[in-house]
Amino acid sequence: VEKIGRGRNFKTSNRSILQNEINRLTPDVDLDSASYRAKNLAINNDTKVGQTTLQFSHFHCKSVGEQICIENNGLIQDVSAVTKCLGGFNISIEDNSDGIKCPSNLILVENQQLLDDISWVPKGWNGILLYYGGNIHGRLLNWLKKSSFNGIIIFPDYDSVGISNFSRIKKEIPSVQWFWIDNWEHLLKKYGKADLWNEPKQFSTFNNLWKSFEEHEFPDSKLKQLMIKMRQLGKGL
Repeated sequence: VEKIGRGRNFKTSNRSILQNEINRLTPDVDLDSASYRAKNLAINNDTKVGQTTLQFSHFHCKSVGEQICIENNGLIQDVSAVTKCLGGFNISIEDNSDGIKCPSNLILVENQQLLDDISWVPKGWNGILLYYGGNIHGRLLNWLKKSSFNGIIIFPDYDSVGISNFSRIKKEIPSVQWFWIDNWEHLLKKYGKADLWNEPKQFSTFNNLWKSFEEHEFPDSKLKQLMIKMRQLGKGL
C-alpha cells in the first residue's frame, strides 16, 4: 500500500487470488430469468434491499347478487356461488395476465370495511366488489384495461390519494365513474379527519391535482365541489 496525497494506491501481489475473490462476490450469471429476491441477493447481498415486487398480486373480491359469472380464457366461473359458499374469492394477476369478461358491474373499493359490510351497496345493484387498498397498482390498471365489465365504478377514500387514483384510472378507462355517497358533504364535515388534509404528502398531492384539473378539466363534475369543500373544512374522509 502506497500513500499518495490523501489517497492510497494498492498494489496487487497475487492477481489470481484477487480475481477469484471478485468472481465470488460478483458472479457472471444471467439475472434476467432470476426472481426479484435472487436479483436483490446478487446485487445487494440482501434479499430485503431493492425492489421486491412479487410475481402475482392478489385481490380479494365478493359478488353481490345471483348468477354473477366471469369468463377467463374460455372458462366460465359462477363467482356468486363461490361467494355464497366461501364468503368471497380472490383474483390473482401478474404482468401478462389476460383480462376477464363479465356482463355485470365492478366496484373498486379502497376500504376493506366496504367489502366486509355491503349494506351500503345500492338496492338492486348486481356485480363484483374488488378491494384494492391504498393506491391502484399499475398491474391492476393494465388488467382492468384488458377486461370487459358492464361498467366500472371506483369507491375511494374522499382524500387526495382517492382523487389521484380516480384521475389515473379515468385517463386510461374514460367510462369509469366515482361512487358518490349520499350526503357526502355532511359526512365530510362530521367525520372528516384533519390529518388527511394536513399530512404534507396529501396536501402536496391535492395542490398538484387542483392545478392540473384547473388547467385541463375535472374528471367528474362533482369533484370540484368536493375539493373546494375539503379545502374549506381542512379535512379528508
